[in-house]
Amino acid sequence: MSEPLEKEVQLHARNAQGQDVLIYPLPPGGYPLAVTKGGTGADSAAEACEGLGAVKKAGDTMTGNLSIQGYLYPSVYLLPTYNTTTNRTVFEGSYVGASSFSAWEDSTGNNRRMLEVRTAAYEPSLDNAVVLRSVINSSYYTYRVFHAGMATPVPVGNGGTGASDAAGARSNLGITPGNIGAAAASHTHALTGSDITGTLPLSKGGTGATDAAAARTNLGAAASGHTHALTDSAITGTLPLSKGGTGQTSAAAVRSALGLGNTTGALPIDSGGTGASSAKAALQNLGVFYADTLPSGGTDGQICLVPIE
Repeated sequence: MSEPLEKEVQLHARNAQGQDVLIYPLPPGGYPLAVTKGGTGADSAAEACEGLGAVKKAGDTMTGNLSIQGYLYPSVYLLPTYNTTTNRTVFEGSYVGASSFSAWEDSTGNNRRMLEVRTAAYEPSLDNAVVLRSVINSSYYTYRVFHAGMATPVPVGNGGTGASDAAGARSNLGITPGNIGAAAASHTHALTGSDITGTLPLSKGGTGATDAAAARTNLGAAASGHTHALTDSAITGTLPLSKGGTGQTSAAAVRSALGLGNTTGALPIDSGGTGASSAKAALQNLGVFYADTLPSGGTDGQICLVPIE
C-alpha cells in the first residue's frame, strides 16, 4: 500500500464514545502547520521557538523584564554541569521581604552560604539590613555584615571598638596612658624634678637661661644691687616732685616749680618776699611808710611811722 500524500493527510482523534473524529484537515501544502492553526509554523526547533516567541533553552537572547512568580520563594537556579559539578547558585526572593544570593554544594541545600538583603519593612534597623547566613546540616546561622550605616558600633570581638567616640573606644580597648607610654591629661612634674630638661624660652614665658646673670641678660634686666652715679650719662630724665625731686633741670625752673617765683631779682611779695632791695622800699611795699604827721586817710592794713618830737 502506497503512503498517502501530505495533502491527503488529515488529523483525527477518538472521542469518548470511541468514534474516530476529524479534528482538522492539514493545509494543501501539508506540513508545517501554521501557528494560527495550532502549529508552530516551522519544521525545526529554532524556527518553532522564533515563530512562537519562545526563548530557546540554549544560546538565546531575551529582551525586556522577566517576571518569575512563586508562592514563597521565587528563584533563579544556576546549575553548572562541567565534570560532575554539583554546585548551585541561586538568586531568590522571599515572601517575608528579603532577597538573597546563595551558593551550596548539592541539591540538599546543606553547607549553604547566602548574602541576604532585607527590606525596611522586614528589618527596620540598618544593623541587620545586610546579613551573611549559613546552613550547616540543616541548622541556620546568621552573621552581621558591618557597614558605615550601622547604628550600633562594631563590637571589640569583631575587630571594632564597640564605641562611638574616642574616649569610649579607649576604655573598651583597655587603652590607658600608662600602657601606651603616654601621660594623662592631668599629669604634672615638679619644676625641681630630674625629668625636667631644657630651659623655657622667652617666647614661652621663661628666661631661656639656667643662671641669674644669663637670665638678666636675656631679659635686659639689672641686678638688685645695681647702682648709677647721679652724674652718669646713663641717668636720664628728671625726678618728679611726687618722688621727692623737682622735675626740673635749671635753678629758675626749680624755683618756679617750688612756687618761689622768679628769684633773679627781688623776691616778690606773693612768693613770700618784699619785692624790694632796700629796707625802706621793702617797708613801703609791705604797707609801712614814714610821714612827718599822721595822714588824714589811708588804706586798711597800712602802717604809718611818725617821728616823736
